[in-house]
Amino acid sequence: MKSLGMCTAVRKAGPCDRPATRRRVLHFHREPVCGTCYRRIYRQNTVECSASGCTVRLYPRSNKGRTVPAPWCRDDEHRALSVEVLGESGREEVKREFVARIEPDWETGCWKWVGKIQGGYGRYRSTPKLTGEWVAHRMGYHLFEEGHEIGQELDHRHGSAYGAGPLCVSPLHLQPVTQERNIELRDLRRADPLGYWYRPEESGEIRLSLMVFAGLNGLPLKTPELDYSASWDPNRKQPAGTESGVPAPIVPEAPAGVAPAEPPEVDRAGLRMSARIFEELKLSPLEARVLRVWFRWPVWNRRFMRGWGQGVLLEPEDRQVGISSGQQRNGGL
Repeated sequence: MKSLGMCTAVRKAGPCDRPATRRRVLHFHREPVCGTCYRRIYRQNTVECSASGCTVRLYPRSNKGRTVPAPWCRDDEHRALSVEVLGESGREEVKREFVARIEPDWETGCWKWVGKIQGGYGRYRSTPKLTGEWVAHRMGYHLFEEGHEIGQELDHRHGSAYGAGPLCVSPLHLQPVTQERNIELRDLRRADPLGYWYRPEESGEIRLSLMVFAGLNGLPLKTPELDYSASWDPNRKQPAGTESGVPAPIVPEAPAGVAPAEPPEVDRAGLRMSARIFEELKLSPLEARVLRVWFRWPVWNRRFMRGWGQGVLLEPEDRQVGISSGQQRNGGL
C-alpha cells in the first residue's frame, strides 16, 4: 500500500507529527490526515441528529438528512414536521401554505406543484421560517409518512412521463428506494410508464390522517388501480337521491311479520349516526364529522360492519384504513 506521508492537519499545539492514514476528511480537509485528526475535524464540521438516542452526524448539503433549522437524519426527518416540533398552530400553517401551492389532477390523481420550481423539482419554504427549505415532494411525503433509511431517496412511482411527473407531491405516488433502484426504474419506465408502479409489499392501506386532509382540501387520492377519493370527486356523477354529494339517510325495511325498528339517530347534516361504531373507532369530533360528510358515512358504516375495512386504527397521526384492491377498484366509498 502506498504511503500517504505525514498528517497535514494543524492542532492547537502546532502541526501534527503522526503518519497519515486517511486521504481526506470529506470536503472539509482535502489533504491526508491521521485517524485522530480525522475524527476531530469531522466532529468540528458536523452536528448530531436532534432525535433522542440517534447518533447519526450530519453536515451541510448532506444526503443523510437536513440541518436547517435543526439537524434531522433521514430516519427521523419526518419529526421536523411533527406537532412536537412545530406545535399545533405551526403544523396547520405549514399544511395551509403547502396545499395552496397544489393543483389537483383528478384524471391521474397527481398533486401538481405550482409553487417555486428549481432543478425540475418543486421547492417549499414556509412564510414564517418554521421548516427551512424542502424539496416539495419530500415535504408531501413526510407530512403523512414516517422517515426512510439513510441512503434511500423518494421515487415517483409513475415516472416523469405520466401525470405531473417529478412535480407530483402526492404521498400515494412516492416510495423510498435506493439510488441504484431509482435509476433502474427510471430506465424501465421510459418504455412503460405504469408498468412498474407497485412495490412488492403493496398493501392498499393509507393513513386516515391523509384521507381527512385530502377530503377537507378537495384533493384526489388515486392510483391506477384504486380510487380512495371517489366520494368527493367533483367530476364523478353522484348517486340518485343525493344533494351536493351527501347521501340521504337510509332506513332498512323490516322483514315481514317483524315490527319496524326505531329510526336511527340523525345529525344536522341528515346522515345516519351509529354511536356504537363511533365508540369502537374512538374517533375525535373532527374525524367523525369529516367521515360523516365526506366519506358517505351510511355506506361506509355498513361495509365496515361486514369486515370491509379491516385496517388498524391507531392514534390520530398513525391511524390507517385498509382497503383491499379486490374489493374496491375505481369505486366510491
